[in-house]
Amino acid sequence: MAPEVQAPTVIDASAPADAWILPSSVEAAAVDMVIAINVTHIAPWEATTGLVAGAGRLLRPGGRLCIYGPFLGPDGGFTTESNKDFDANLRSRDTRWGYRDVRDIEAEAKKAGFSGASVMDMPANNQLIAFVRS
Repeated sequence: MAPEVQAPTVIDASAPADAWILPSSVEAAAVDMVIAINVTHIAPWEATTGLVAGAGRLLRPGGRLCIYGPFLGPDGGFTTESNKDFDANLRSRDTRWGYRDVRDIEAEAKKAGFSGASVMDMPANNQLIAFVRS
């Protein structure tokens, strides 16, 4: 691992951002990037809102929050039948789980001090949503 890249840190994103237990080397408003992979659809909504709020606290101005995974399409619907089926499967396991609407995540990001989202299509019906800390 490159010396400027820290080892991953496990965080309970549903906890309030100021209660996150972080390595002593991590300072508020000093982090360059926060990456979350396959989190938002397989966790309660509070984990998504906590992730965004916590990233807003940790990232320096110009820092990036990147969220990768499956999301609802631009019209709030499913982009494929397989996504619809997987969402139903997730919700059958836990009613708090399921695909998130990018617009809802963008609204949370604005509250946390991020500018508009850049959404990129990725393989296997996934997307990468990138926000920049204002």
